Amino acid sequence: MSCYFWDITLVTVTDDQTPFLHEKINGKSIWRVVFDNVVLPGRVQDTASGETHLRKFEVFLDPATGQLLKIISKSDVIDTNIAPEPPAERAEQELRLGGQMYHAFLSQSNVLNFLDACNACRGRAATARQISALLVMFSQINYKGYEQPKPIWDITLRGIPPHILPAPRNAPELPLYLSNYEREVIDAATGKMLFSTNIPSVEPRK
Repeated sequence: MSCYFWDITLVTVTDDQTPFLHEKINGKSIWRVVFDNVVLPGRVQDTASGETHLRKFEVFLDPATGQLLKIISKSDVIDTNIAPEPPAERAEQELRLGGQMYHAFLSQSNVLNFLDACNACRGRAATARQISALLVMFSQINYKGYEQPKPIWDITLRGIPPHILPAPRNAPELPLYLSNYEREVIDAATGKMLFSTNIPSVEPRK
C-alpha cells in the first residue's frame, strides 16, 4: 500500500452511528488522521467507468488511549444507489436479533492490520466506493448464550458490484441499494473470514 500523509486534526464528532459504541465517539475530542492517495491491492482502475481507486482514508483515534475508533473511506464519485448508514439504535436492534454484539474498541496491538483485513475481504474492498472499518471486541450468541468476546475487524463495503441472485418467477427486481453492500466480519487474531452479511439493513435515500 502506498500513501501520502495529508493532515492530522483534533475534531469533535456529533453524528457517529457506530452500534453499541457511538457514545464513546460522539461529543468527544478525537484525533482524525487523513491519508490521501492510498492504493489498496486489487483492481486499481475500473475498466468500465475508468474510475481510479485512489483513496482518502480518515482514521479516528482516541487521544487518551490511542485506540482505533473507526476508519472511513468515501469515493468522490456520487452514487445515489449507496444507501446511508442506518441509525445506531436500529442497527443495534438488528444486530441483537442476529445474536451479535460489539463490546469495546480494541485495546490490543498484536492483531491483524487493516490492510490484511481488507485483503481478507476476497478482493471486494478494492472495488468498494465506500469503506467503513471497526476494530472491536465482538461476540455471537450460541446455545449457551453469548460466547467470550474476541477481536474482529468489522468492515462494511458500499458501492460494490452487486451480487446477482436468481429471483423467483414474476418476483420484483431487487433494488440496487440492497445488493451493492455487505459487511465482512474477520477474526483479527487469525485473519479468518468469519462471515459476510447485509445486517444491519439499509434504507434508500429520501
